[in-house]
Amino acid sequence: MTSNRSFAPEVVVAHVEAWEQALSRFRPTSELMQLNRQRQMRVTPTLHQLVVASLAAATWTNGLVVPSLGQAMRDIGYDCTFADIGTRTDDVSLATPSVVPAWRDIKVQAGTVTLPPHLMLDVAGVAKGWMAMQLVALLSRDGAAVVAEIGGDVAVHAPNPADPWLITVEHPHTTGVLAEIALSRGAVATSSVLKRRWRRGGRVVHHLIDPRTGLPAQSDVATATVIADDAVYAEAAAKVAILRGSADALSWLDAQALPALLVTHAGTVVESRRWHEFLWHDHQEATQMIKEPSL
Repeated sequence: MTSNRSFAPEVVVAHVEAWEQALSRFRPTSELMQLNRQRQMRVTPTLHQLVVASLAAATWTNGLVVPSLGQAMRDIGYDCTFADIGTRTDDVSLATPSVVPAWRDIKVQAGTVTLPPHLMLDVAGVAKGWMAMQLVALLSRDGAAVVAEIGGDVAVHAPNPADPWLITVEHPHTTGVLAEIALSRGAVATSSVLKRRWRRGGRVVHHLIDPRTGLPAQSDVATATVIADDAVYAEAAAKVAILRGSADALSWLDAQALPALLVTHAGTVVESRRWHEFLWHDHQEATQMIKEPSL
């Protein structure tokens, strides 16, 4: 979803379709899947940027968010779109988790990407944030206010910081709103283990793989929402929060100075130190104080 009245919808659709054809692991003809088959290939600037961004995210998260989970995704049955997963019957046993190949062995040199043996590249998580940021950069060139959302990753541009976008965060355990934030620049991303779930081998699995085990993550965090300057890092940090668990994640998020809101499976809401800075109510109060200074 995007908002900018000066751009025709077909322009946005064309860009997203081109990116999908380059980056999707659900399209056999995509450039990503060609690379997975050939193992070494000179790639387009789009895929090159995504591989570089994925490796940077892997380094930043100390190996918790990595682009080497393609086979692990297939092992849990996520080898097609989520809509198609819902049409399957639970008649396949859960595969023994694959050892996740070392992402550091992915080589990028002069526009050529080389994959190590047995590594199936998957850049989907990073791609969502990257596409949202690309759309905002494209659509805000004339100074317009823009919001772009791709799979839960939201990037924004508001020319006037005093007139930001209002973004709501849904409560994962109810139908209500958990928080409202004001954002004029940057991005916010939410990662959850509650929505993309299905049965495989008689057990419930979800799409967020822990590279340390090759299996769906197990922690007390159900959803994590993170604000960052770049949607790629907001998305990566939200995943880290779920993988680390609430106590460890909160320490890490505060060390990174990232505003974040976590909700545990038990319903406990946990905020990082900087989260309150972006609350819509606080922003409105600050704006009102500027408009009506006390004498």
